[in-house]
Amino acid sequence: MRRGRPTSLTPELIAEFGAIFPSCLYISTAADFLGLHRVTLHRWLLRGRHEADRLANDPRAKPLASEALCLDFCNTYKKGLAQIEMVAISAIRAAAAGGPARVVKTTKTDRRGNVTEVERTEYFQGQWQAAAWLLERRFLEKWSRNRQAIRELQRAIRELQQRMSGRTRSAQE
Repeated sequence: MRRGRPTSLTPELIAEFGAIFPSCLYISTAADFLGLHRVTLHRWLLRGRHEADRLANDPRAKPLASEALCLDFCNTYKKGLAQIEMVAISAIRAAAAGGPARVVKTTKTDRRGNVTEVERTEYFQGQWQAAAWLLERRFLEKWSRNRQAIRELQRAIRELQQRMSGRTRSAQE
């Protein structure tokens, strides 16, 4: 059981964090906005990750009451990251495909003083670079400029893992 000062992590704080995090992208920026120390948010996140790992490793385990808020905070953080990613990918895809970007409203007044509101849709021009960027990052092995280097690193990692597993087997015997 943890001792010391009571936590300032509350369901309300988690909700506020969840509302602002997708727009600021960094946990340290969210901490500054909420008036908390950055390390505090990182500790809550770490505790939540440990609790999530514990629950994932034991299907019969139940969340600890002392870690429930940290687990909620961790899940809110992950959801915020997913939201950020989805918005960014949508923007990249829209830029790659072209199409409507935004609707601009303007007000015009004629010589007689009649005011009319005009809507105009601005369009993205298709940009193949946005599609290439997405492919390079999502499918590294296939589209990255460094795909050969990536394959060589993956091969070297597999070889090291095989050597290490061989050493652990011989040490156990």
